[in-house]
Amino acid sequence: MPVTGNVTFGSFNNHAKLNVEVVRVWSEILKRVSGSRLFLKSGRLSDPLLREHIRKQFQAYGITSDRLTIMHHVEPADHLLAYNNVDIALDPFPYCGTTTTVDALAMGVPVVTLVGERWIQRTSFGFLKGMGMESTCAHTVKEYVDIATGMAQDVTSIRKSKLGRRDAFFRSAMCDTKRFTLNLEAAYRKMWKAHCEND
Repeated sequence: MPVTGNVTFGSFNNHAKLNVEVVRVWSEILKRVSGSRLFLKSGRLSDPLLREHIRKQFQAYGITSDRLTIMHHVEPADHLLAYNNVDIALDPFPYCGTTTTVDALAMGVPVVTLVGERWIQRTSFGFLKGMGMESTCAHTVKEYVDIATGMAQDVTSIRKSKLGRRDAFFRSAMCDTKRFTLNLEAAYRKMWKAHCEND
């Protein structure tokens, strides 16, 4: 599925994270961005009945099947290359992405996430904050929709800056193993000290 002149949103998260509210919100985004498409990819989507079920879920909110591309599991290298067909990644909620968010960022694809209170609602936020990309982190559903649709207005710029975002990812703290190790060691020492003082 080559990228066209219209924006392509995408989510390669486990299909089980596509709850009713996620489908409703993503449908709203698609309706607000004329000509946009949604690219979904997950291992279980090889099941034709599941693919049809997902299509019907979106149809219930006015999104026709021709605006959806649904792909099942591919080899790891092809999985990452599939991000070349995504302009903006949409993070599901309340159970947001982890590996999928890192994969998207590593491939230069910006991720829109909805930040919650629990750990499962904040992993993407942690990654994005670490890269200085908090502008794509929403705290309400309305803000989530506004961020996604606002970004879609300048899809040409998003595509042009994809390589720059990839470089930024690999230069970020997430890929700095030395800094990570030092911070982890410092955390262990702090915890051990607190443990000893409380004995």
